[in-house]
Amino acid sequence: MDKRDANLDLIRCVATLMVVSVHFFLNTTFYDLPIDNWQMIVMVFLRVLFIPCVPLFLILSGYLMKNKKLSYRYYTQLAKVLIIYVQASVVIYLFRVFIFDEKLSIWEGVMGIFDYSTAPYAWYIEMYLALYLLIPFLNKMWNSCRSVEEHRLLLFVLISITILPTFFNTFEKIIPDFFQQMYPITYYFSGAYIATYKKEIKQKPVLLSGSVALFVSGVHNVLVSYGGVFKWQGFNDYYSYQAYFLAVFIFIGLLKVKISTRWKQPLALISNYTLYMYLLSYVLDTLVYPRFKAVVPSMKVALYWIVLPVFLVYTGSFVLAVGTKMSFSILRRRHKARK
Repeated sequence: MDKRDANLDLIRCVATLMVVSVHFFLNTTFYDLPIDNWQMIVMVFLRVLFIPCVPLFLILSGYLMKNKKLSYRYYTQLAKVLIIYVQASVVIYLFRVFIFDEKLSIWEGVMGIFDYSTAPYAWYIEMYLALYLLIPFLNKMWNSCRSVEEHRLLLFVLISITILPTFFNTFEKIIPDFFQQMYPITYYFSGAYIATYKKEIKQKPVLLSGSVALFVSGVHNVLVSYGGVFKWQGFNDYYSYQAYFLAVFIFIGLLKVKISTRWKQPLALISNYTLYMYLLSYVLDTLVYPRFKAVVPSMKVALYWIVLPVFLVYTGSFVLAVGTKMSFSILRRRHKARK
């Protein structure tokens, strides 16, 4: 019997789609233009909706790994992530040199793997590797809490020092914000909390709260940026109160969706390649968006066509991910055959 959880596959697929979608704004002129018409306002709301992409992955890590224990075997499993990262970096390097005509030496490409620059979206890998090393110790902290009250207090403290400063310090610094960059740990423990108490969480209040959070966050961004360019600040970044609450509500909502049997296999297939897709989407962004902007130069018009580049990048990243994994598998088998 297959015990694979299709809802977790759905979360991976949606989070990757949101990564690709939020990069639409990065790869167009959205951040350079004033927020002064309804099309730009709609795109502000879409940007708010998509920015919880990375937090969803972090919550998923806490949800799945809260019981991992300190062991040699645990750390050897990190090799799976490193292999994907290196393979994706090699492919991206080849595209950057031979397709995009960048002047990168082999030495620069190799060193770029170590400083996370060969694959431009690899900052996530740098962050995740550190989190992975900490997880057994974070789990000791989580599992030492003996009641729901202690779990909630731990989570409240972390939210207070990493997330809430982006709300209370919007105009003037009111509360300490020194530990804001610890936000991956807050998301991790949020996932652990959801996994521990998921039976007690109801879907309808979460959906209602998520809708309210999206509306409030969108209005906040429009009011702050209206008449000028979009203000990308702490209150709308990955560690913001906006991203945090939306990510939690989206995660729980997707976790409780009833998935038809016919969708389980496609979701599982795509889910197996999401880390590849995340990294390799840089290649598709570089291929798609210069052509998209040439055909659709106006951001007002781009709103109507946003689905097109997002679809091309998402599906193209999947195809490239499958091709990358297959190519390295073939090379590995040939290498073994020669021995």
